[in-house]
Amino acid sequence: DENPGIIRFFWITYANATLAAVKRDGMIAYNAVCALCHGEDGAGKAGVAPLLAGSDWVNADGPNRLLRIVRHGLKGTVK
Repeated sequence: DENPGIIRFFWITYANATLAAVKRDGMIAYNAVCALCHGEDGAGKAGVAPLLAGSDWVNADGPNRLLRIVRHGLKGTVK
């Protein structure tokens, strides 16, 4: 018989490990591609790149919006 408690424990452990890996990989990508202009903390740099941290535009719904920008770039005004 399967023990639901054990299964749940392993599922949560796996999910947390996966989330940690995603966060780690995201941080590596951000530092490699974005941080130079947007700053390590996402505060932006005047005349160079806008604020990302806490930005409504960044936090808006849109699947893979930021990933597409990293992969394909972005030109023009961000509205």
